[in-house]
Amino acid sequence: MSTGKPTMHAAKLFSRSKRSRYPRATPTHATTTNISAPELPGSDVPADVLRHIFAEVLSSYDSSPSLDESLQQIIRLSHVCSSWRDAALGDGRLWEPFVRLPDPIQARFDAVFERSSQTPIASISGKLNSTTPQLATLLSQLHRIRHFEITFPRTCCGDEVQCLADALTRPAPLLELLEIEMLGGPAPFATIDPAEYKFGERFSSLKFIRLVGCVWTPASSFDNLVILHLTYGIGIGASTGASDGRIDPMYIMKWWEMCCSGRLPRLEEFILEGIRFGASYPTVRCNPISPGDSMPLTMSLVRLEGDFDAVAWLLDCDELVLPLFCELHLRLAFPSPGRIPRVRAQTGENALEVSKHPEVVLDRVLSRIWQRDISPCRNLTIMLGARMLNHQSAIRIISVEGLPGTSKAAFFQLLQQCILGFSADSGQAHRKMNIISMGPSKTYIVKDFDIRWLP
Repeated sequence: MSTGKPTMHAAKLFSRSKRSRYPRATPTHATTTNISAPELPGSDVPADVLRHIFAEVLSSYDSSPSLDESLQQIIRLSHVCSSWRDAALGDGRLWEPFVRLPDPIQARFDAVFERSSQTPIASISGKLNSTTPQLATLLSQLHRIRHFEITFPRTCCGDEVQCLADALTRPAPLLELLEIEMLGGPAPFATIDPAEYKFGERFSSLKFIRLVGCVWTPASSFDNLVILHLTYGIGIGASTGASDGRIDPMYIMKWWEMCCSGRLPRLEEFILEGIRFGASYPTVRCNPISPGDSMPLTMSLVRLEGDFDAVAWLLDCDELVLPLFCELHLRLAFPSPGRIPRVRAQTGENALEVSKHPEVVLDRVLSRIWQRDISPCRNLTIMLGARMLNHQSAIRIISVEGLPGTSKAAFFQLLQQCILGFSADSGQAHRKMNIISMGPSKTYIVKDFDIRWLP
């Protein structure tokens, strides 16, 4: 799209548009819904020139003392001609004021959408207030929006989230990016779980999904999804109430299963952040992959961030195979002191292995990944705070960081147990990696791997 100066013909249009030929009366619902906007001559003017003119006219206004006046300016400009109206709708920057408007100008807000007919909208983004009246109107336009980003406040109510859930039942064939952030965190009313909705069919163009604190379990695959980014920052475990800070692990496992089984055939990045076990532990293994299933070959990044045992639970898959050149990034934090020993004592032999010995499970998973030369992990990042170990080879790049305050001895003990295959369950990995020497320079020589300690 050109960003140069408008042509001479466009400049004439710019000058003409500023004269009184086109009325600039403050629009109301009654006056704007039935007015047919006049057409400017020269309809062959390129769209980028029209947008440039529109932006110039908009910037020529003085700073508005209120949102009401700011909205009136935009509406006046959109009434000049259908081309300018389309330019307004196509510029996502012009939509920011709309999601923060006070109630009295709702009619004007509705009028803009009504006059714009079915013109595609490039982007709508903004943070809702607790009493934002425009939510229903915004969501009613989802079918012609390409990028939709919305943030719910901590004080949002169930009616607002239900409005969003209802909107997701309607087709949105143009939608490419969907971001939903709930600052109040997951709760029963923040759960979007309509099993009967065929999302893959309704959102045929969707390529990017980012959910923050929003529990939404898909009922069908998204054939064109490229990036899936989920952030929770809460516990996973059987939830017992609205404020217990936990969600059922099945919500997370469903997305992970779709990623691992190939049901998202074009997926390239899967990012899951902020997961940890709550007061209770899952009673079944995650193991989301059935025999014969595999991640799509398009996968280039899997990034998991959360408590050590929660991430190990997700990776505890018998058939987990990373595609060629797929990077695995893990950012791990240790659970609260004494939690794992306490769980071992309370649950005894009935506890899942990952609940009692997450380091053994993670070691076994990583060892199995490293042994599969047909699907090497080129970049494995395990971050445990302030200490870092950099592990590079022609095949793989492995970075490891230690927790803040972690002693060097404790860090190397963890490294021996979990990363380098020194535990009893990883004899094969130990032999394959074949540690040759360790010198005072904080360097391991491990077969064709070069591991350096970075202070």
